[in-house]
Amino acid sequence: MDGIDRTDGTSFPILYQNSTKSSGGYNIQATQNIPFEIVTPIVQNLTVTGTTVNSQIRTITGKSISGNEIPFIDNGFEDLVVNTPNYLDSPRIVCSKVNEELKLNDLPGNKSINMRLVLATTNTKLSPVIDTQRVALILTSNRVNNIIEDYANDLRVSTLDSDPTAFQYISKELTLESPASSIKVILNGHVNPYCDIRAFYAIGDNPNFVPIFTPFPGYNNLDFKNQVINPEDSDGRSDSYVTPVNTLGFTAEELGYKEYTFTADQLPSFRSYRIKLIMTSSSQVYVPRIKDLRVIALA
Repeated sequence: MDGIDRTDGTSFPILYQNSTKSSGGYNIQATQNIPFEIVTPIVQNLTVTGTTVNSQIRTITGKSISGNEIPFIDNGFEDLVVNTPNYLDSPRIVCSKVNEELKLNDLPGNKSINMRLVLATTNTKLSPVIDTQRVALILTSNRVNNIIEDYANDLRVSTLDSDPTAFQYISKELTLESPASSIKVILNGHVNPYCDIRAFYAIGDNPNFVPIFTPFPGYNNLDFKNQVINPEDSDGRSDSYVTPVNTLGFTAEELGYKEYTFTADQLPSFRSYRIKLIMTSSSQVYVPRIKDLRVIALA
């Protein structure tokens, strides 16, 4: 192929395609953006009757780990409630100094986050008081992603430490007095169009076994008699299809929950077992929730 010879370093640095090379020395520094979807403004203040303190924040959009949002867009000012968690409707970031200087030239001071306080009074002789030494922002980000594409064949989901899913629940080992051959998991889940919940089990004859998690069959792998069609196609879905809720709220009153059931029958006899739940979302703003988890082992 035509091109510049880069084996001797006379024109460009030598390429090291077949060997390992260290570079940079001890002066390399890594920078990072700080993501958040919940913001809590902490403002110590004194407000007497007729006075108020309100907060506003100007932020820059971010991108979910597994999302397709457009980052580095000025989202403008929006109202916040002081000393209360405020849920945002899209991912935001506090940019690194490098990104602020390169991408935020249209913002005052190239700053990626700006909070202002609005003091108001109905009495010209009274004013709210702010302790400027005790003003802060608490930024919270949901640790959730959507990495696995094929739960039936990706072996990473069967392990304790190799699964790249950020949001997991893994139970402690449970030991039965009598052997069992069936496991049923029942839970109430909030699953919106961005989310998914998958369930897995690991069984053993003796305590302290090394768990290898197996996905529950899933409704796509069950026939009309609820028999497993092909064990290799089990993907951890629930026994029947459950329509995701359309509610995209944040608080308990805004969320909608539906019951999910996962069943694995005709298993080899076991006395010990563990359960693993994988919860995913392509949006770090709208995440799955579970409650009322129940696990039943049957002979």
